Amino acid sequence: MLLQIILLRRNFKPVDLLQVAVGIVFGYFTTFCNWCVSFLPEPDGIVLRVILLLLSVVCIGSFGSVGVGTVIAAVLVGTVLEFFTKWLGARRDCWLFGKETVRE
Repeated sequence: MLLQIILLRRNFKPVDLLQVAVGIVFGYFTTFCNWCVSFLPEPDGIVLRVILLLLSVVCIGSFGSVGVGTVIAAVLVGTVLEFFTKWLGARRDCWLFGKETVRE
């Protein structure tokens, strides 16, 4: 936000500060939606993922605005996140929780 103010200078309008509030509300909404589906099983296997994909297509009727780029981005983000979680997960847990975690 500060960088945006510096870059825009006179073109920055006070109404642009609303993006902070919108970001906070969006974050809480995302957390709430994650809590709402927390009872569902985690799709560990490809078979379960395909079943859930087909179920969502049946319920919604289409893929909507999900295109090839969205699918590629989701796969790449998941792959990169998995790599960093394996590489830095224990350090992150030690920093966040103040204790060593057992590696699986």
